[in-house]
Amino acid sequence: MRILIVEDEVPVARQIAVALTEDGHDPTAVHSGEAALDEMSKGSFDLIVLDVRLPGIDGFELLRRLRTQHLASRVLLLTARSAVDDRVSGLQLGADDYLPKPFAMRELIARVRALGRRYPEEPLLSLRVADLTLDLSTHDVHRGVQRIELSPPAACSRGRSCANAFGNTPTNTIPSWLRCSLVGSEGNLANLS
Repeated sequence: MRILIVEDEVPVARQIAVALTEDGHDPTAVHSGEAALDEMSKGSFDLIVLDVRLPGIDGFELLRRLRTQHLASRVLLLTARSAVDDRVSGLQLGADDYLPKPFAMRELIARVRALGRRYPEEPLLSLRVADLTLDLSTHDVHRGVQRIELSPPAACSRGRSCANAFGNTPTNTIPSWLRCSLVGSEGNLANLS
């Protein structure tokens, strides 16, 4: 799995990265919430190992932002906070598991493996370009956090072809339900802004 480690204690982050590499994973380590956001903008991760106490953007705020952006990465929270309220808060914000510090490295590896079994790798179910996200399973489109309503225009719902509106774009790369939703009744691309 591609794993992002967000841990401000460099020696701890290094130990986690080594253990995950030895277990066959592809880890990337960063040391702040801001650096994590930057790294996630470059590509997706299957799992995020996230420390709660971080300089700048803390782990809870980072998790909140991830879930607001509809990112489906699994999240394993690490923290020295052991209060039940902290664990419940993290899980309610969308974490998949919680591991209190200090922890044994083999327990972290066991939890990573369990998350891998619980949520096996799935084929790509969403497409993302800049801030535009298309969920292929639900047919939802979001620009940032704003949902864009799609409905088939009259020309498409009457069975006419919408393919000519896409010019040289190979229409087999665009799902038919989306082609019809993006094309206005005059056969032109609808304005999504």
